[in-house]
Amino acid sequence: MLEPDIDFLKRLRIIFRVSIVLEEQVMSSSIRINGRNIVGGNSVVIVNGKIIVDGNDVTPENEKQITIEVTGDIATIEADVCEKITVTGNAGGVKTSQGDINVGGNVNGDVKTSQGNIDIEGSVTGDVKTSQGNIKVKGTVSGKASTSIGNVTHG
Repeated sequence: MLEPDIDFLKRLRIIFRVSIVLEEQVMSSSIRINGRNIVGGNSVVIVNGKIIVDGNDVTPENEKQITIEVTGDIATIEADVCEKITVTGNAGGVKTSQGDINVGGNVNGDVKTSQGNIDIEGSVTGDVKTSQGNIKVKGTVSGKASTSIGNVTHG
């Protein structure tokens, strides 16, 4: 009879527990776009004025400026133009062509904007880049932090 690999079973149990915790964290996040609550959501994409959350079009009518507020964690946010992106928790990556980015936790990926300030309360495992704006990361940056016009402070 085969003996069960106890170490493997322990590791599998830990992985399962971590995945449940991460799923609960993502599920407990809320997204507000221009003050309107969006139910659920792991990723936000804005292209040509269309706002897509987890594949669903949630574009508000007749609104030129877009602000995104995430309370909790989010996997990704990618926007061509956005007035401001705010995440109170952690993010997998945040990118916008234009607009300010504020993250209250860590970013496990890149943070990029062409025009706007970047403010990260935690650490970043990727690059942090803006062409025109200031960068402030309170934690560490594993990649590069760069701006053409503005200041860079981190660590």
